[in-house]
Amino acid sequence: MRWVLMCCLGWTLHLSASGLVQAQPLSAPWEQVGTSPGASTGEASYTSLAFGTDGKPYVAYTDVSNGSKATVARLNAQGSGWEVVGGAGFSDGAAYRISLALGPDGKPYVAYTDAVNGNGVTVMRLNAMETGWEVVGGVGFSDGPTSYKALAFGPDGRPYVAFQDGSHASKASVMRLNVGGTDWEIVGTAGFSTGQADHLSLAFSAAGKPYVAYQDHGHGNKATVMRLDGVGAAWEEVGAIGGFSAGLAEFLSLVFGPDGKPYLAYQDDTQDDKALLVRLNAAETGWELVGGNVFSAGEADHISLAFGPDSKPYVAYTDESYGDKATVMRLNAAGTAWETVGGMGFSAGAADYTSLAFGPDGKPYVAFRDNSRGNMAAVMRWTRAVGPVNTSGPAPVPTLSHWALLLMGLILAASAGAARRFLIATNGRKRNSLKSGAYF
Repeated sequence: MRWVLMCCLGWTLHLSASGLVQAQPLSAPWEQVGTSPGASTGEASYTSLAFGTDGKPYVAYTDVSNGSKATVARLNAQGSGWEVVGGAGFSDGAAYRISLALGPDGKPYVAYTDAVNGNGVTVMRLNAMETGWEVVGGVGFSDGPTSYKALAFGPDGRPYVAFQDGSHASKASVMRLNVGGTDWEIVGTAGFSTGQADHLSLAFSAAGKPYVAYQDHGHGNKATVMRLDGVGAAWEEVGAIGGFSAGLAEFLSLVFGPDGKPYLAYQDDTQDDKALLVRLNAAETGWELVGGNVFSAGEADHISLAFGPDSKPYVAYTDESYGDKATVMRLNAAGTAWETVGGMGFSAGAADYTSLAFGPDGKPYVAFRDNSRGNMAAVMRWTRAVGPVNTSGPAPVPTLSHWALLLMGLILAASAGAARRFLIATNGRKRNSLKSGAYF
């Protein structure tokens, strides 16, 4: 029996040494992703982050040093630097307010305001050979100029874009690619918000309905969320009629949680422009505060919400109280308060356009414009995994070091005596109040 237990000990130590089950405290630091100065070669704006089916982070941005055209970069195979995907500055002209999403075909798609096509919305995707980018459904397909926008894929596999529609008094509209993939069509009705819509965010429910959150000028600049009705012909307000936030809401970020409810993070001017998180209540009659209070130390800009593999909501933003540096916070285990992830203001300098996503390694990544490096695009990740790591590959092969550990265990077992017992704690969790390791 002791021989079997010591085999387990050797294997556990081997796994812990390889980093497969080892965890770090909440105070673990953030690290730069890639050793190159940044994800861009020059100044960047409107950074947007997503992970590809290859497990690599992709960053889309307005490439200021390249005529403010659109560029997408991804981490190279060695993880040592960033490589441009499909050519730098691939848009016809300047591209603003870029939104990046990965399609079900595994290709990165970008939506942006197209300066050379009437400031309408254009969507492009990486071609099959990864040698360039191709227009999806026509350039500048919105009827008028646009500013704020959000790109997401529906359960039908088609790209949807929510945007501020200049042809309808800057109200909210949603369009999707038609079945033939040749043009874009209005979803529901165009210009469905009461007034001008800013800071739009788009997400899909488990039932496949699109939800749009925005700052509603028709209701005192408060936060409003609308969804497509059951018939698919019109849009309906969700949780409250006429704007539900206490005051002016900016930097809205809408995501569905693992409980199936929509969650919305935003900045509220009645709370000194600090960040808060709300979710739709069980009766769907209103929105309830999550975590008991606002959670940023000061004014929070460029808010980005995502759920981790631990099912907790994480929020990235720039915090004025910390020199506008990047900060990430998450809801605690009890769901009653917020805790800082890796320290407040972890970026080297002031940050803009923070975009949060989780990698297949279970770690949160944040892309942003780094003011300390000439406003280049940068990506940082937390050095701790917060949930299950993708270990779908083959089981580790025993190495010489593993067999040495096993032999050591057998020797210890032979000398320990029959009456001794031990406990093993793994994966960063404490058992019987013991720290990770072996006890005899």
